[in-house]
Amino acid sequence: MLRVHYRPPESLPPHQRDFPPRQASKELPGAEGSNGLALMVAWYLVALIVGIVLLGHLTATTIPNAATAKTIVGR
Repeated sequence: MLRVHYRPPESLPPHQRDFPPRQASKELPGAEGSNGLALMVAWYLVALIVGIVLLGHLTATTIPNAATAKTIVGR
């Protein structure tokens, strides 16, 4: 396994800096896009709960027993 030793871009020699300089970020370094992800998860959970509730309301609440089934078939 090769070990990679990370060096900040500022400490690299000038010929290895082929990227623009870093801009000051207001967010934490690893938190880019976490607000969008949290919003997507929240909407997913809301949609899941609404779907379960609607499925419960749209399905029949009474299950016919054997006597009712014989009566319906006999008609």
